Amino acid sequence: MRAIFDKAYYCPGDTIVLHIESSAENLFRVRFLKLTDCVFETITTKKNIEIVVPPNAFGGYGVDIEALDEHNEVVDKIHRGITVAKKWSDFPVYGYLTDFRPKRYDIEKTLNWLTQYHVSALQYYDWMYDYHKLVYEEGDLYKDAWWRKRYISNKILKELINTAHSKNIVSLAYVSIYAARKNVAIKHPNWAIYVHDKDKINLLDFSNKLCIMNTYKNSGWTKLLYEECKKVIEFGFDGIHLDQYGYPKDGEALALEEDTYKPYNTSRGFKEFINELKKFIEKPLIFNYVDNWPSELQNNLKTEIVYIEPWECCPTLKELSRATREARKRSNGKIPIIAGYINHNFTESILLTDATILSSTGQRLELGEYKRLLSGPYFPNDWGTVDKNLATHLLSYYDFFARYRDFFEGEFKLIKNAHEICENASTEPEANKIWISILNLKAKKACMINMVNYIGVEKLTWKKPLSQPEKLENICVSIPFELISFENPDFYFVSADNQLEPEQISVKLFQNRYEIKIPHLYYWSSILIISNKKEE
Repeated sequence: MRAIFDKAYYCPGDTIVLHIESSAENLFRVRFLKLTDCVFETITTKKNIEIVVPPNAFGGYGVDIEALDEHNEVVDKIHRGITVAKKWSDFPVYGYLTDFRPKRYDIEKTLNWLTQYHVSALQYYDWMYDYHKLVYEEGDLYKDAWWRKRYISNKILKELINTAHSKNIVSLAYVSIYAARKNVAIKHPNWAIYVHDKDKINLLDFSNKLCIMNTYKNSGWTKLLYEECKKVIEFGFDGIHLDQYGYPKDGEALALEEDTYKPYNTSRGFKEFINELKKFIEKPLIFNYVDNWPSELQNNLKTEIVYIEPWECCPTLKELSRATREARKRSNGKIPIIAGYINHNFTESILLTDATILSSTGQRLELGEYKRLLSGPYFPNDWGTVDKNLATHLLSYYDFFARYRDFFEGEFKLIKNAHEICENASTEPEANKIWISILNLKAKKACMINMVNYIGVEKLTWKKPLSQPEKLENICVSIPFELISFENPDFYFVSADNQLEPEQISVKLFQNRYEIKIPHLYYWSSILIISNKKEE
């Protein structure tokens, strides 16, 4: 049995159109839940079901469906998750598109697939006509800016944007913040930046194709690109995804000001360009912190999310988790999107990395096009198709993230004495350990304890193939009273691997601790702790 949603997320008051694919022809019981509380239930013979989202709804919800026989016995069931938000940036899930060829025929199919993973924003990668002239205005067809080989159709771009809108998905246009053709830099020397080369001062180039430009707010390049970004919005895009290449670091280059070469502060240029662009177009912006640089800008850039492309800064899952958590904290709660490239055949690496990033309150850019997983930095080259079993497993992860999104927007805390909670536990991601962390739900008496399993994984170098973790069952967990800030807790088991529906588990009291037993831990399981004392 499958459940198909019509939108990536829903707004309060929306109607959810839910389609059930099932061989059963009898009754279906459909329940709409907030954590463990049922807010809507119906029994119907229909396979197309409409659920009206309550006007005050917000956050994560569960959708549980049971197929019933003529005796009302359950013969099949499925559990999914959705999010309810006022706008996509409340609970963003980021994906990508790269195929804009004129004869593309699978637009509806592709966006339907991404919708099931709750992808609410898409980066259109390498779509533009040129780096200084983004929108092609001479007709329909042109070739890509980088290789000048791939045909791109304006008609297809608009069809993708419009179809995405019908599914509550926004489209963001990829734009390089500071790259231009060499002829542009030569024609406008005051727009470019330079480097010392022995006794000469030369233009700073990228890959012998492009020149790096000055993005100070008074730069001619900045003024030109602002107008180009305005045309991008007028074309139909919802916002801009700004890229950089990770250099030059502050003070490593020169800007030409009034015929004088002066030290150039790259991060200042980024900040001025982005914050002034936000005022100019008043649309969503995303900026790529290449190798988490310059991370100090994460607390004051006017962007919707924090997008990090990790290279040397995060060799293991421990550093990746820290970078994610620190970005969330530094940016005052914006979700970090990690563009972490993993070979699509490395199933264990993908699942463990996703579990680590999601548990760290971030999300990974990985899904794009139809059943594709991102493996490298030049997206159009990446045609790795996701394995069917991995696609199913990832759907469970994305449903889990959607269903319990309230927790992932809550307060993250490391558990100091994790080894006292269960055997082989650690306070940070560590090889041959179980990483335990806690998320406290804001303004509600509830928390989530996440357990990510690295038992049997000798190294946490996530870009390389990792071992499958050892499957653990009946794990004893001891939770001290002081870890829970409310009274009368009930304990529930959930798992991103295969159990989205909460299963209440029994608890024993020993001195100053709660003793429970977790049914299993494969990659990632969690404990929901919710007060059973109803608020007055």
